Amino acid sequence: MSIITLTSDYGIIDHDVAALKGDLWKEIPDARVVDISHAVSPYNSMQAAYLISRTYRHYPEGSIHFVLVDAQQEKGKPYLLGEIEGHYFLAPDNGIIPLIASGSKIDRLTAIDMRNSEDAKDPHTVYTRVAGHLSRGGKSSVLGQEAKNAEALTPSRPTLKPEGNEVIAHVLHIDTFGNLVTNITRKWVVENCGNKKITVIARNKRITRIVDSYFEGPTEGELFCVYNSDGYLEVAVQKPGGKHINSACSLLGLQVNSNIFIELE
Repeated sequence: MSIITLTSDYGIIDHDVAALKGDLWKEIPDARVVDISHAVSPYNSMQAAYLISRTYRHYPEGSIHFVLVDAQQEKGKPYLLGEIEGHYFLAPDNGIIPLIASGSKIDRLTAIDMRNSEDAKDPHTVYTRVAGHLSRGGKSSVLGQEAKNAEALTPSRPTLKPEGNEVIAHVLHIDTFGNLVTNITRKWVVENCGNKKITVIARNKRITRIVDSYFEGPTEGELFCVYNSDGYLEVAVQKPGGKHINSACSLLGLQVNSNIFIELE
């Protein structure tokens, strides 16, 4: 039985996700299809990579992960099959597979050759047929040649100003509770900020309370910062009413890619 995960910027209003699942079950009737997220901001490969890289290791080796963010390719450009730690990733050639790997080795990157399938031009058809091939025990090596000139995006990193007293970062993702997940990790802070006092500045708010768990946060409705389970710094509100109700997102008016600053003393 194949496990296939889906991540897209399709949203939940349109029919695209349901149509894709139907095509998958026609190709692989016993497939187990799991939605990671369909709420990725349009064309935002950084956000998609964050979600997928934090998720795929929870699935067994051999799982197939569909990446459908900024997925339309220009004519003649192949879709890619990446193999990382025993997992398969089907994605456009837009640099997202190296982002998902995030330091892990890409064991093989195949440029999928569908020239003999005239009707296989869109990502749904290509991904579904490749997943069917893999689920039946087919080898990735017969799907095409190694992709030697594939695009590669660089992971988003905070910027430490030359003076050493300010960091410029940004929002990678906004979760269901409206917490703002930044591209600052605990590891980066330790390596670059040492023992300096940290003040997070989001819009006009200065936040000095940085804790290790939500249980250490302040009273209900107050802003604070917390390192999430993956080690990323979040700007959060204790017990928000939802993503758009008394949350960090709604109180600060910030969105994905908005800047966050850190002052060091």
